[in-house]
Amino acid sequence: MEDGETFEQAVVREVKEESGLDVTVRDLLFTEEYEFGKSYCYLANLIGEKTEPTLAHLPKEASKFGTTVLSVAWIFLKDKKDDIQVSKVIAILGLIYD
Repeated sequence: MEDGETFEQAVVREVKEESGLDVTVRDLLFTEEYEFGKSYCYLANLIGEKTEPTLAHLPKEASKFGTTVLSVAWIFLKDKKDDIQVSKVIAILGLIYD
């Protein structure tokens, strides 16, 4: 997060930086503790007509620390249903994927 930024503002900025997409934050789905602090999972709505994600610009930290974002793509929730965090999203949204 940047100084003075809310969590919701950080979500909008990070999605734009990492995927080139514009979103609005809809809901906080869950939070969880992990080894580096607390993780927040938000549900966001896509806005505008651009629907294909692309690598936008790499933040200034990428030149110092490298980047872990190598590509972006749409993936169906059902295809990641066994992922721990995705399974939480599916449960919270009340979706059923057998």
